[in-house]
Amino acid sequence: GSARSAPAAPSPNLEGWAGLPVDEIRFEGVTRTALDPLPAQMEQQPGAPLDPARVRASLRRLYATGLYRTIAVDGQRQGEGVVLTFRGTPTLFLGRILVRGVKNSHLSNQLSYSTRLNPGTPYTDQKLDHAVDMLQQTLQQNGYYQSSITRHTAVDKANAEVDVQFNVNSGKQARVGDVAVEGDSGMTVPDFRKKAK
Repeated sequence: GSARSAPAAPSPNLEGWAGLPVDEIRFEGVTRTALDPLPAQMEQQPGAPLDPARVRASLRRLYATGLYRTIAVDGQRQGEGVVLTFRGTPTLFLGRILVRGVKNSHLSNQLSYSTRLNPGTPYTDQKLDHAVDMLQQTLQQNGYYQSSITRHTAVDKANAEVDVQFNVNSGKQARVGDVAVEGDSGMTVPDFRKKAK
C-alpha cells in the first residue's frame, strides 16, 4: 500500500563494525515465527562477521515479505560482537468483516458484498472509508435515505489482523407515493402510470 515506506538505512555505526561477529539477530514488531523460515535464509546470519551489504540485503528481503509497513535495523555492541535488531511496524491485515443491524437477509447480504473488503488483504483507513461510502450507496439504492453507519475496529496484535464491524441503522425506507402530473404531456395520467412502471 501507499502507507509503506522504503526500508531505513542501517545505523551508521554498523559500517564501522564491519567484520565483528554477529552474536544474535533479534526481531521486533513482527514476530520471528511470523517470519519463519526467512530468518534462517537471510544474507546476514548470526555467527558470521557483520557485513553491511549483507545487512542491507537482509533488510530488503524482510521488507519484501509485505509483513512490514516500515522497517529499520540497528546494532548494539555486546562484548566482542554485535547484536542486530530488525524492528518495524507490522502491516495489519483485514480479519473478520461484519455488517450488523439489518433484519432483511437479502439486504444484509447485499451490504456485506458491497463493502468490497476481503479478509487477508492489507488494512487501510481508506479502504474503510470507501466501504462506508459503498454501504451508504447500497442503502440508498434500496430506498434508505436516512441511514447511519458506525464502524468499530478491533486489532488482533497476535495475528496482525483488524476485525471490522459496521453497525447499520437503516432508518425508514422511502416509499413512492402518488405521481402528480402538471401541464399537457400528451397522455392521460393512467397512461403515464403504465409507462412509468
